[in-house]
Amino acid sequence: MIEKQQDAVEAVLDAIDRDDDWAFAFMHADFSDDPVPHAILRGFLVVEEDGKVRKAPFAMASNRIEECFLALREVYQEAGDTIHRLDLTIEADGPFRFEFDYDGEARSAAEASAEIERRFEDLAASI
Repeated sequence: MIEKQQDAVEAVLDAIDRDDDWAFAFMHADFSDDPVPHAILRGFLVVEEDGKVRKAPFAMASNRIEECFLALREVYQEAGDTIHRLDLTIEADGPFRFEFDYDGEARSAAEASAEIERRFEDLAASI
């Protein structure tokens, strides 16, 4: 399980331009099995420039992040836990944290966007 978590972290880090002066990377995944297993991914960087904090996108050009998140979800399913959503927060100096949602209630795009914005505001306030 830890190996799959590390794979997911590395996939996100590989998508980030290391020249950016970012404090946090955040990735959210909503999982679905209809019609086949897939993840809807939303991510951003929290960047501090000239004393101002902003949200910056980063490239998710390959399928590697989704593949790693799906592999992590599968490991949890094999252990008896069904993950419907997950959040990954990575600090620029190395520590990372996964948060899993086992609830399974569907959310609208607006609800998901509002949650993502709330997460940005929380991370930005911690700088």
